[in-house]
Amino acid sequence: MKKLFALVFDLSYVEIKWLDDTAVQTIISGSTLTNNNREAAAYNNSTELDMYADFELFVKFDTTAPSAGDRVAELFILPTVDGTNFPEGGDGTVGDDLDPQQVLKIGVFESRDPSTSTEERIVLSGIPLPPRDARYVIKNISGQTMNASWTLKAKPYKLQSV
Repeated sequence: MKKLFALVFDLSYVEIKWLDDTAVQTIISGSTLTNNNREAAAYNNSTELDMYADFELFVKFDTTAPSAGDRVAELFILPTVDGTNFPEGGDGTVGDDLDPQQVLKIGVFESRDPSTSTEERIVLSGIPLPPRDARYVIKNISGQTMNASWTLKAKPYKLQSV
């Protein structure tokens, strides 16, 4: 015989607010990134235990800019399950010549005002973070070369009870 248990929480006395106390993290500082190539870097969230992050791609293009509205980059997260090993795919280790699994794609950056003379800021907001080490992989899908000045930054945050 199965027993069912129900947990009931009275949240009428708990106020939940955002806690925005972790500094902006530069995940990847770019080098020239040609079309269909990837760059990766690790970010360890096991200490801060932030729940979400807003990711910003700060980018301009070398000789030709893509059109406004074009998808310019894909962002993947490759979390470690055992604390040591990462899934294969473009992360600078095993399977570097492979794209990560599509299920690990966390977003696509879409250009609004691409340029070869000024940087554009493109944001993915509210992305869940794992509570451990992970590698973040960005893949250029713009059809153009990203200038060496590009960066990928994250602003982590979490919930707090007050």
